[in-house]
Amino acid sequence: MSSLESLEDKVLSILLGSAGSYVSGAEIASILGVSRMAVSKAVNNLKKKGHVIKSHPRLGYCYVDIDDLLYLEEYLRDLPTRLRYRVVYFEEATSTQDIARSLADTGVNEGTVVLAEKQSCGRGRMGREWISPPGGLWFTVVLKPPIPPPKITLLSLLSGCAVALGIMDITNLNPHLKWPNDVLLNEKKVAGILVEANIETDLIRYAFIGIGVNVNNEIPREIANIATSINQLLGHKVSRVALMRAILKRLDELYSKLIYGYSDHIIKVWKSLSSTLGKRIIVYLSEKEKIKGQALDINKDGSLIVKTSENKILKIYYGDIIHLRHKA
Repeated sequence: MSSLESLEDKVLSILLGSAGSYVSGAEIASILGVSRMAVSKAVNNLKKKGHVIKSHPRLGYCYVDIDDLLYLEEYLRDLPTRLRYRVVYFEEATSTQDIARSLADTGVNEGTVVLAEKQSCGRGRMGREWISPPGGLWFTVVLKPPIPPPKITLLSLLSGCAVALGIMDITNLNPHLKWPNDVLLNEKKVAGILVEANIETDLIRYAFIGIGVNVNNEIPREIANIATSINQLLGHKVSRVALMRAILKRLDELYSKLIYGYSDHIIKVWKSLSSTLGKRIIVYLSEKEKIKGQALDINKDGSLIVKTSENKILKIYYGDIIHLRHKA
């Protein structure tokens, strides 16, 4: 951790502890033994990461702990992003993924975000149910990627990276990625991503990035051994608006890398966050088909390179994996 990052953490701690009141730059500088300029720089960096902080020339700084997603679009306007995010908000929805698909059928702008406080029919990869109670982040981002269909795996990778980096920007937690895009904290799932697309011949007409993050929601007892939430690990609630800003900012950055031809950057970031590479794994391609082996690397197209128990080298483009704690 750099000295600037350490200072940011300290400034953030003071602002969070002020319970929504203003704290002057001079007071923060005095507490931390740094200059007011250093405090100002740290605050600006926190804002860039997604935190919502008000600045007043006389009063100082105030952390805005917002959890009201109804007005999210208003808090996205100052994000320095290429995508122009437009939010379609629901108190309750069947599935943000299905709603996004319906909107796409009638024509919708790239960067549209379909967001729900809770979902009644949320789903993850391979058709699994995704429990989506109030308190989490359940949303779908609509994209129009100018890439050939075989590269769609890269969208999965960059989406996982965006969520992991967004969590890191807002908290002091260190998430890791399980291929292709499960986000883990302490080896438990905190977020999942489902990428679907409308494909016409050799063109991706629309891509739908479905993202579910356990933020302040309670984790049901029946899945507590495999899932966790940010609130549970931090011991306090997290601003979902700040986290949403951070994730969407990171998504924009990585998506821009993809469409401008820098997919190698996405692979590099994913590898730096990986908890899969080097491990013995089982890949479930379907309920009846599985592959056992070792995860060796990520190919430039986003596929997982696996050395099987029979010493064959395979490229895996889809599936669900389990990390093995012991030798397979």
